[in-house]
Amino acid sequence: MTRTEEMRLSCQRFHAAHPEVWELFVKFSRQKIREGFEHYGAKAVMERVRWETEAGGGEYRINNNHCRFYAERFNKIWREGFFRSRRGPASTETDADPSPLSPLWGKAGGGREGQG
Repeated sequence: MTRTEEMRLSCQRFHAAHPEVWELFVKFSRQKIREGFEHYGAKAVMERVRWETEAGGGEYRINNNHCRFYAERFNKIWREGFFRSRRGPASTETDADPSPLSPLWGKAGGGREGQG
């Protein structure tokens, strides 16, 4: 198993346990689009999600490695290119299926429903 696969699996498990993180990630990302941003930083959005969940007494921590997969998912569903990604020249891993976090994303909180 590659490191990317390990991180993706970790994120899948986290998402299954905490789908509210995805809902907040979408909410704050779409807010930035409404404010007129063409691109934005996924890390900045995730920090806002962290702030919201910690202020609400959240009993979990969001791993920095998960941010990439949330950004990829958002780009695929909502707006391609809103979050830019970069792969360094040292990257030898390729993802045959760029859809992040599948198959768990198809479950609760994974789609556009209620994300108006």
